Amino acid sequence: MINIGPIIKYHRIKKGLKQEVVARGICSISHLSKIESGSYEGNPDTIKLLLEKLEIELGEERQKYSEFEQKIAKLNEHITYCDRELAAQFFEELVNKEEYITSTSLVNQYYLVRWRYYIFTADLDASRETKTLLNKLKNTFSITEEIYFKYLSGLSLTVIGQTKLGLEKLLDYTNNAHANIPYFEGESYYQISLCYSILNKPESAIFYAKKASIYLQDDCNYIRLLHSQSILAINYTRMELYLEAEKVYSLLIRNSRLLSLWSIHFQAKYNLSLLKIENKQFHEAEELMKTTLDYYSTGSKEYINILLNLIELKIELKIDTNDEIKTLISEAYQYNLNQKQKLYLDSYDKRLFSQLEYLEFLEKTLYPYIIENGTKKELHDILSTLTHHYQDHENTEKYVQFSKALLNIKE
Repeated sequence: MINIGPIIKYHRIKKGLKQEVVARGICSISHLSKIESGSYEGNPDTIKLLLEKLEIELGEERQKYSEFEQKIAKLNEHITYCDRELAAQFFEELVNKEEYITSTSLVNQYYLVRWRYYIFTADLDASRETKTLLNKLKNTFSITEEIYFKYLSGLSLTVIGQTKLGLEKLLDYTNNAHANIPYFEGESYYQISLCYSILNKPESAIFYAKKASIYLQDDCNYIRLLHSQSILAINYTRMELYLEAEKVYSLLIRNSRLLSLWSIHFQAKYNLSLLKIENKQFHEAEELMKTTLDYYSTGSKEYINILLNLIELKIELKIDTNDEIKTLISEAYQYNLNQKQKLYLDSYDKRLFSQLEYLEFLEKTLYPYIIENGTKKELHDILSTLTHHYQDHENTEKYVQFSKALLNIKE
């Protein structure tokens, strides 16, 4: 509902008039000050005279207020539906009218949706600045605005990598939201499932991804629905529910192709190729990786990850000559690799030409590094290789050493 007091103040300042000039013959300066601050509505006759003096058409102001209220709601909706093009368009329109909007009772809603847009676009500096501004306005929040602020506080923490703390705030939000904000049920459950997935808690990630999918399906929010299904597939794989994971990946690949959502499409293909490797379906995995590699820009982060996996797969399959695999290894060395990628590539290079050098490198160089910097799965794979090697070569001491380390991971 429009509060006319701040609008009177906006037009007075816009015209360069002091309060005493506007109040003269109508009301006291203190009376006008209270009206402008919104702490006092003023009687209808006083408001009418002030509007006439400032040449303000109340009908036009109401229409303008309603239009901006709708634009704020639309921007929220476009962000929820991951419509980046329309979100950017509506954001720009609102920012261009910021001076007017912030003079109305829409000020809190405007800064909240602005903060959400900066989080959505990962503009971290602008996000921090807007949060600081909103903290100064908190004592003027309505109940719905307080809930919205709580949600965005959690979301902003996840964006800067404080996943655990962000998750706590998001869970608190879902316990208190009471569906005051349209379309947020599915979105909030999706964000919670993403947090649990990042924290490698697959059971909780699956639970919330399923909840999110129900709401997102009802809201026809297809992009977020695909995102939630991606989380389902990833965490089904982590729990070794391979059949369920493959079913979801098949749906993702088909639906993302139909919607021309190529980044989701090829990420799903790549993830499915890793699942195929777990199921020892190496030839199918290789085909998926090759088609996925062609999609990404040469030398990009995604390209390098797929190339390294493809090299390892080709060595495993022994379907290409050593020279052909060496060519891929040489290509990979040209890119900007992090330390882990460089060590893995070194291991592939040694494995290609000398099994003994490869195993020595695995034990003395890669294994110690992965203990400090790797995942459980990476550690498991290395220990499995070393355990089998020393079992085959009847080195009891080494076999027992690595077998115990392997058991500790499984526990």
